[in-house]
Amino acid sequence: MSMNACATLATHLGAEAAVRFKDAMAGSGNEDSHWLKAIEGECALILGELETAAKHYAAAQVLAERRRRLGDVASMRRQAKLLLNTHGLDEALAQTWLPLPRIAVFSGHLVDAPGRGSARLPVKQLEPVATAIRAWLSRHQVRIAVCSLSAGADLLFADMALRCGAELHIVLPASRAELLQLPLIGQIPDGPARIERVLSAATSIRELGPDETSCDIVDYVYLNEMLLGTAGVPSPGSRWRSGGPVGLGWPAGGAGGSADAVRRMRETGWTVTRIDPLSTQPEPVNQVPAATPEFDALSAQLKALVFGDFVGFSKLAGAGLKDFYRRSLPPWRGVSKRCRTPMRPVPETPGVMVCILHSRA
Repeated sequence: MSMNACATLATHLGAEAAVRFKDAMAGSGNEDSHWLKAIEGECALILGELETAAKHYAAAQVLAERRRRLGDVASMRRQAKLLLNTHGLDEALAQTWLPLPRIAVFSGHLVDAPGRGSARLPVKQLEPVATAIRAWLSRHQVRIAVCSLSAGADLLFADMALRCGAELHIVLPASRAELLQLPLIGQIPDGPARIERVLSAATSIRELGPDETSCDIVDYVYLNEMLLGTAGVPSPGSRWRSGGPVGLGWPAGGAGGSADAVRRMRETGWTVTRIDPLSTQPEPVNQVPAATPEFDALSAQLKALVFGDFVGFSKLAGAGLKDFYRRSLPPWRGVSKRCRTPMRPVPETPGVMVCILHSRA
């Protein structure tokens, strides 16, 4: 609101009024506020002091990142563009002063259950995998992390993202209570406490089905769509607009799994790079002959794609949304029979821990 007031004063009463407003804000005791630094940047911009504006905006972004409030930086950027346009200056300066953050989206395996035949994410490899994820996040300076949370790789990613100082946004398929009751949580060292720590530090948590007592394929396909939507991929109306979005994923079979998330990311035009501390095998790529998916899987994808709009139906309560899906399924059966689109699934490689990195081409 203070930023809007500054811009309004400058527009209607002139730069001097905006400067007086800035001076009044400076004496409010919030000198370390990222908003105050942004206001100082606006005033410098209004006065034509572009180098000073750049310094203030840079300080504002640093403070916002420290508080994990990068959503506020988007507001600063919009306001800067407005002022630049008003004063006949290049709007691209706003992007230079307040660069878009790098966003990472993650989808991963559960930790292996005791007695699992083929190893996928064994307990003994949790720490090496976590270390590799942290190294990648640091190297690519990820500032916003988006993931679900489960007893496995998702938890590792969320934990490492927070340790790297990223802003964490979590999308849960069900309730927090159900998450803590997952049978495999006990397989992860310090599992319950680790989950509580991650949840308490997250910037936002969205429960897709807080009233549900179990999850099925519909929930997980819808979850994948919501993860992509939360990161602003590819919806232009989403909150986040990424400067080089990335996604980390662990291939798994079936609709609603990690391979399904990888497929959706690839459909948006992202490239796929494999980072894996445990294997030198080549990355599995989409060269599998086209196959017709099972009807149940296709139906789940149709429902998730059609109703995962992040604005309308997603405002329904969890139980209501799921019931709406089921009531809407019969009319779509005829459509799906006529519109079967061949899928090119990512094959799972048993016994190999694979961490997939996605980035814009």
